[in-house]
Amino acid sequence: MPEGFAPGTSLGHYRIVSRIGAGGMGEVYLAEDTKLERRVAIKFLNTELSGDSEKLARFVREAKAASALNHPNILTVHEIGESDGTNYIATELIKGETLRDRLRREPLALREVLDIAMQTSAALNAAHNAGVVHRDIKPENIMLRDDGIVKVLDFGLAKLAAASPEHVDSEDATRAQVNTRPGMIMGTVLYMSPEQARGKETDTRSDVWSLGIVMYEMLTGHTPFEGETTSDSIAAILKQEPDPLDPETPAELQRIIRKSLQKNVDDRYQTIKDLLIDIKSLKRDLELSEELERSHIPHATGSSNVSTGKVSGSGTFIRSGTFSTQNSAPQHMSSAEYIVSGIKTHKLLVAGIGILAVLLVGGVFGVYRYSGLGGSASKELSLVNAKIIKLTTSGRVHDAAISPDGKYVVHVQEDGDNKRSVYVRQVSTDSNIQILASQNVGYADIEFSPDGDFVYYGVYGSDPQPSLYQIPTLGGTPKKILDKLWYHISFSPDGKKFAFVRAGEEEKWYLMTATSDGSNEETIATANAPEAIDCLAWSPDGKEVVYESYGESSGHTLKEIRLSDRSTHQLTSRRWAHIFQLVWAGSDSLLMLAKDQEDGFQIWQVQYPDGTANRLTNDPDGCSSLSITRDARTMAVAKAFVQASIWVAPSSDPNSAHAVTAGASRLDELPTWAGNRLFFIS
Repeated sequence: MPEGFAPGTSLGHYRIVSRIGAGGMGEVYLAEDTKLERRVAIKFLNTELSGDSEKLARFVREAKAASALNHPNILTVHEIGESDGTNYIATELIKGETLRDRLRREPLALREVLDIAMQTSAALNAAHNAGVVHRDIKPENIMLRDDGIVKVLDFGLAKLAAASPEHVDSEDATRAQVNTRPGMIMGTVLYMSPEQARGKETDTRSDVWSLGIVMYEMLTGHTPFEGETTSDSIAAILKQEPDPLDPETPAELQRIIRKSLQKNVDDRYQTIKDLLIDIKSLKRDLELSEELERSHIPHATGSSNVSTGKVSGSGTFIRSGTFSTQNSAPQHMSSAEYIVSGIKTHKLLVAGIGILAVLLVGGVFGVYRYSGLGGSASKELSLVNAKIIKLTTSGRVHDAAISPDGKYVVHVQEDGDNKRSVYVRQVSTDSNIQILASQNVGYADIEFSPDGDFVYYGVYGSDPQPSLYQIPTLGGTPKKILDKLWYHISFSPDGKKFAFVRAGEEEKWYLMTATSDGSNEETIATANAPEAIDCLAWSPDGKEVVYESYGESSGHTLKEIRLSDRSTHQLTSRRWAHIFQLVWAGSDSLLMLAKDQEDGFQIWQVQYPDGTANRLTNDPDGCSSLSITRDARTMAVAKAFVQASIWVAPSSDPNSAHAVTAGASRLDELPTWAGNRLFFIS
């Protein structure tokens, strides 16, 4: 192959504009087609490949087959030619990025995952119908155009690339990218089907497998079968099963991916068209579901319920570090069996019809955005016009926090069998990343570092006081920071220190600070029984720490300590039955979760420094977690949520029970049957 082409060099009716890059297959240039007045990408094959007559003949044969494909999701091959003994291929020039680059840049939203999978499977379906099998589907060979169109690359080049796995194209945009994550063998092998790994004959179902791998990677950020060496990766492909997907992933999408990744080729989708049909159907169902949900979500008004949504299961966070879950039905019973059981138990049989209101209770996590603090005349916060964004509906969220810039939320999830995991979600795309695997430990007290780069969390064991750990926000290796932490930490404004509480012997409490790596612990205040110290918040100006103080008879209230002289002061005369969390909302206001005797935990505002307290919510179900962004305009709240539905069934056939209402926030009274009408209050 020539050393290179200078800009302006003519090659038939092509004029070289610039060199794009180089890879194992050769070099790629941007060129102008002077005949048709368009820009193209020209890839010159390296000397080794051009000099092998067998490989060259196969390349030409397959490239011709690819050039005959006419589909909007397949890269268009304009010409196959030769110049001075060097073979080249001219293709359309794509303005966009590879799927690999997109995954490196940020996680994908679910709708993007489905759209990319649908367009890619449509391209493969067209190729398969023309007798062409790609054999090298991976994020490097999937281009995302700026206008949203997906283009599948390198039909015909794939077998050449597979023949030399150590040579992987590295051209950007019109060229493939190789993942360079340390310690992993990347490229074709991670997307190889079991039959490919065994060296057996392959057919179109190998492309089904590879696309299944890509779909899994789009959802999780990693491939399901990875190893430190090529042999380890192949062994994983042949013997291991993928880790379960995030439970928030639609069940139908989980089924689609499982079916695509069946190791027995006969158990897989038999055609890519069948896979395409299922993806299209799921995408359509989800779009319809979203539209129905939007049409049924009520507007937030005043201090009314601030979150809506149907959930299953229930979650209660216990501050000692244990978790308890009470389901609305015994776990060994199906939903239908539970409903039938309820009908038989309640015996609400009128005119041959059984009536049962089924309550589904759970934890819902979401964010709501508001206008922030009022003008200079008033510091009172208002949630009247809050924009609600529901983030989860599983009912298994326990502790949660939002990043200072509002881009990410992190939450602890109950996985069943006394196991918990931790996920980070990108708010704008609804995509999830699991940063802590499901384990039989108690994760709690989640906080972001002020720069948003790290998540700090407590791990509960046999000691009621957890150990504090740190992990990069998008995943990595956890690092232990310190032991014996009581409840949430609170960072100084510059992020160099954090404040925390530690319970000592003989019922003594210590308000302490430490540097962000856990070193240089320092006690700044103490309390002796019956007084105790709990949740705390470091002020935005760095001069004070506000904390919860409580005693057996005095109730729960707020105090502050001035760091300059360690003096403490009562902040407010208001007292509550309990205070749960405390955060600053700007420099002159604090928010907290607090409750009086008969209420659930509500959001309260305490103005600073005068201590005026006002209640912002009046939610019957209460909240269990509160976090706020740096600009004090977005809050993340985890809350219990109750939804009721009415089911009916003939007394002669209770197994045919079916819902007759879509669900209401609650039912104030049991339904009443009157003739052929049902009356209820919600």
